[in-house]
Amino acid sequence: MSFYEDIARALDAAQIEYRVGSDCHVMVPITSGVEVQFVEIDPVVPAANVYIAAVDDATGEEFAPELVQVVFSPEDAVTTIERYITTDLVVTLIRDLMLGTDERLEGLVFTQDFEDPNILSAEVAETASLLVLIDDSGTEPEARVVFEVPSADADAEDSEWAVAMTSEVLELGTYSDFDRLLDVLELASEHAENWERELTGSARAMDDEPEVYDIFGLDDDDYDPELEDDDFDDGSEDDLDDADADDDDLHSADAGVEAQ
Repeated sequence: MSFYEDIARALDAAQIEYRVGSDCHVMVPITSGVEVQFVEIDPVVPAANVYIAAVDDATGEEFAPELVQVVFSPEDAVTTIERYITTDLVVTLIRDLMLGTDERLEGLVFTQDFEDPNILSAEVAETASLLVLIDDSGTEPEARVVFEVPSADADAEDSEWAVAMTSEVLELGTYSDFDRLLDVLELASEHAENWERELTGSARAMDDEPEVYDIFGLDDDDYDPELEDDDFDDGSEDDLDDADADDDDLHSADAGVEAQ
């Protein structure tokens, strides 16, 4: 069995759609205009060149396939396809969020983080934000959703974090089903004002709690370090005087015993 047939069997097992060309190479569609091609290059060593072939959606013009990788096992071929599928899903999600292509995103204007393009945020309510944090490290991308209300005392250092340490935060889940993700974003947009009000109220209630003082009932204002030092010094001096007196009595008793 040839190497390209081994690749085809591995793609079948992974339930990945493909087709076999007349010149014994395997083609896997990634999008309507992009496909990955595996072309066997050696009759003895199992190896295949990996090409990306693209078609201009607007003009229908086909671009020359571009060599991007070489694989040496069917497993490598499957991993390669899964990586391209993941990348396409992430790119499509980011594009949909930023362009608002779905009606469920109406009123939400997402922007990308300057340092990490997989973090997007949209302002909601008065000061709150909806964060979408995309993880594409695995074979199936996931998106975590966070509703964040910055604290009044949040500083510039906190703003460097994806979720500021001084913010009030609601975790809205992690999703691999991006259609479900859009449902969650729509609901979050509708409830943003209520959530912001409740989270802000909870934070204020915690700030208004009384402080806890020393268990002996001594307030900070009543604390006198000089008084404590004086007590310590006086006690120490008295103890030393008593110790000296005891030593003198002991020496006197010893002298009496020797005289006898």
